[in-house]
Amino acid sequence: MFTLKFYKYYLLYILLKHDIFTSYILIVLKLQADGGNYCACVNASTLALIDAGIPIKEYVCACTASLANGDVPLIDITHLEETTGGPNLTVAALSTSGNSLFVLYEK
Repeated sequence: MFTLKFYKYYLLYILLKHDIFTSYILIVLKLQADGGNYCACVNASTLALIDAGIPIKEYVCACTASLANGDVPLIDITHLEETTGGPNLTVAALSTSGNSLFVLYEK
């Protein structure tokens, strides 16, 4: 749903246009899901691009935060913490500029 749209924008934003005929295929496979799946995929994609030596403008880092029992802040939440009913905030931020590439708030 929003993930494919995000990845299209993500790749267009961070990749340098050094060759217009170059295309990249990025496949992310989750082997185990214990919450934070979206952020893990974004972070793994960024590390894969860096490891492959593909020139990028800046890297993207994603993380999810929540409130347990309405007042205890949690970062990088698990599936159990995600389903407790507290609000969840997912943010994908750019490293150098500090701009947010993606923000999702769920109650």
